[in-house]
Amino acid sequence: FSSNNYVYLYYTVPVAPIHNRVSRFTANGDVVLPGSEAIILELDQLSGATNHNGGAMHFGKDGKLYVAIGENANTAHAQNLDTYHGKLLRINKDGSVPEGNPFTTGTEQRRRIWSYGLRNPYTFAVHPETGRILVNDVGQGTWEEINDATVGGRNFGWPATEGSFNPTAFPGYTNPIYAYPHGSGDGRGCAITGGVFFNPVTTNYPATMFGRYFFQDLCNNWINTLDLSGGTAVPASFSTSIAGNGLSITMGNDGNLYYLSRSAGALYKIVYNNTTTPFITNQPDDVVVAEGQPASFQVSVSGSAPLTYQWQKNNVNIPDATSSTFTIQAATNADTGDYRVIVSNGAGT
Repeated sequence: FSSNNYVYLYYTVPVAPIHNRVSRFTANGDVVLPGSEAIILELDQLSGATNHNGGAMHFGKDGKLYVAIGENANTAHAQNLDTYHGKLLRINKDGSVPEGNPFTTGTEQRRRIWSYGLRNPYTFAVHPETGRILVNDVGQGTWEEINDATVGGRNFGWPATEGSFNPTAFPGYTNPIYAYPHGSGDGRGCAITGGVFFNPVTTNYPATMFGRYFFQDLCNNWINTLDLSGGTAVPASFSTSIAGNGLSITMGNDGNLYYLSRSAGALYKIVYNNTTTPFITNQPDDVVVAEGQPASFQVSVSGSAPLTYQWQKNNVNIPDATSSTFTIQAATNADTGDYRVIVSNGAGT
């Protein structure tokens, strides 16, 4: 965006035949340049049903555009590979079919599909470092699902299944990594409406929060987390009695969580007030480059702001190397050595 000012939008065309569209616009400051729309992809015509016809859209770590689409209240769409409805798509930035998609022949719809068997993938999230994709699929009568769509070609089972199932009963389907039931109270709900990986460059949240997946429900005014560090997702309560009808949750560049409340008509910021010493969440990696090439080191830290950084070579401070990233623009043999960074705040180092 810093060089091309492109903004991608996913919206409903309000004239017949009514359908959804993905377009690219060019920004000019905080407005769009008139006449700058470039249509990327026209989606399938919508029925008279007014639900499950949209979803979310994100760029993946592979530079491809992923688009989640509901089944438009027609359960048969989810298993039909010749319609975009009930799918997660993977397309190039210009809307064309990329290499690496699971279905290489057939209709235009089939060749753009990344995963299927979805009811209403209202939101999804892409991990900013690993590229892992988790799709939040709104259930019908009993269960809400979080599905791992990192690998292409997976079938998440709608309408034959909802929630976790016995794999021997449904061969070829992929279980959600986590499902929670309908009902009242914390951890139960009616519709999963947001999720985000908490992986900030810096934050003053406790170190135990780093790496978790935060998700919210529309009905019961809570935010929960999943610990994904092991083989099984482990849920935990994070916040209750928040403003109602939460519709989206994200992580800000400032290391804080933000969420939208439809009933309050407001955007909320969740701030952690306790003072904590710095905790390095991602250590700098070893770097090997050819002579004359750039070499860059980066650290991610949890701890109370403001944080100060000092990079060292062989335990000696490097002048002006005082940010979370340190780069040698053109490495020489003399730059070989042991590098580290010392991170400090008012509570410690």
